[in-house]
Amino acid sequence: MVRVAILILLFIPSLWFAYEYRDMPSFGYYHDDGLYFVGAKTLAQSGSYRIASFPGEPAQTKYPPLLSAWHALAWWIQPDFPATLGVAIWLQWIWLPVFAWLTWILLKDWGMSGNARFIVMVMFALSPYLLFFSTAILSEIPFGVFVAATMLLLNRGRIIPAALCAGLAYLTRTAGIVLIVSVPAVLWIWEKRRKEAVQFAVTLLPFIAAWMLWSKANRPASPNELLLYLTDYLGYHFGVFTLGDAHLFLWKNADMLLQAAGAFILPLIYGGQIATITTQVMGVAAIAGAVRLTLAPHGRARQFGIFAGIYAAILLLWSFPPNERFLLPLAPFFLAGFVVEFSRVFVAMRKSFQHKDASQRGAAYGIAAFVALLLLFCLYTQLQVRYELMPLAMAKERERTRDLAPMYQWIRANTPETAKFLVGYDTVFHLHTGRHGSYQSVSPIGWYRDSQDPARFDAEAYARKYGFDLILWTPTDRRNDATFEEQVAIGRKLADSKTLKLLHEERNAYLFALLPVDGKRE
Repeated sequence: MVRVAILILLFIPSLWFAYEYRDMPSFGYYHDDGLYFVGAKTLAQSGSYRIASFPGEPAQTKYPPLLSAWHALAWWIQPDFPATLGVAIWLQWIWLPVFAWLTWILLKDWGMSGNARFIVMVMFALSPYLLFFSTAILSEIPFGVFVAATMLLLNRGRIIPAALCAGLAYLTRTAGIVLIVSVPAVLWIWEKRRKEAVQFAVTLLPFIAAWMLWSKANRPASPNELLLYLTDYLGYHFGVFTLGDAHLFLWKNADMLLQAAGAFILPLIYGGQIATITTQVMGVAAIAGAVRLTLAPHGRARQFGIFAGIYAAILLLWSFPPNERFLLPLAPFFLAGFVVEFSRVFVAMRKSFQHKDASQRGAAYGIAAFVALLLLFCLYTQLQVRYELMPLAMAKERERTRDLAPMYQWIRANTPETAKFLVGYDTVFHLHTGRHGSYQSVSPIGWYRDSQDPARFDAEAYARKYGFDLILWTPTDRRNDATFEEQVAIGRKLADSKTLKLLHEERNAYLFALLPVDGKRE
């Protein structure tokens, strides 16, 4: 009971964090969160599932509807944006304690001792990544909840309920399709429960088929590259990925996966090769321990381990670096793996403390001191992210929203409803102004090939290519694929263009209209 009470107390800071940032300052930063939320709005207001922010409002065929359907509750409760976010944040945060509760039970299922489970849950509660993403409208933590529930039900022989939870996982995040491979494979091959393997697959298959068929029926017939990015996961991926580049994807994604797995223990907030290697070593330890859990004789972690292995294998060849966000559903497994691996090191050190040779004992104490300092440093960096870096980032996003408010007001009053905007935070822009637009998507292939396309800095050419009427530019638009200096250069190029007209400016926001070129816009 004491441990449970301590764990409950450890989750109070996450509750305070959600309250402190109940205005969701980072809303729209990841783009996906805005797409989920505009989809929630259309579900709440018209029963349709659409990308309301994009010109033409195409159907949302990229992201399954469950998370947006959940957040439609926010629009029903509070239909006035941005006040809606004050409801949405609690609808999102509530998944975190559920995830923690299911993780606690899973750890027991996996045969971990009370002390080991307690350490894992302390790490879980202190994780700045789990904390931050519990207050962002993204699918990873809800998906993790349904995956954990699936695993718990499988361990109890509840095949049909487990398959139903797996169906909900898929309708939350298409990565749930892994479950129709991993679960039957374990049941059929390792456990020889072939009837149950078929029952699981047959129960889960309608969820997958329903979303796939609906997506195919509602997807744009001839999408351009921009629309393909917004509406078709696989179509966009295979437009970027080629077999000739497979080794680049595998190498760079493997490097990022180790880094992301290690960041749950030691966040990589300092530059330099030593810091990167140290975080990746933590990732190796976490993965090694997770493999040990998977191969344990009791076999109760096997289902999660096989699922995690296939999920990670897909990320290795996916057309986007597997950062901490994409590994969140596996966070309990990595944390448990790290504790398992560290416990082996601890047992080995204890034996060395009793060695007959004084030099061996001295070396053991030296290693123990180094490990203790390293663990303290891990704790320090996690607290630094939570109490220094995250508040700083939130303050900047609040400032950005405040600075843009006058521009949003001017656009509502002075631009036609049919105008199409190229804009950094397109979903946020739409919810504030009612206008349609998109941000400039950049192919990740340049990152994999270490050769960025100069065209990615030509916002005007991009706007003309895809038929936008106006460009709203701020120095923070390209937050994920350009440095601040590069963003300033983009703005300077827009300001110097002879085929653009500056319509309005507010603080650090500039609105440009595209002028005809040789009698044409394009």
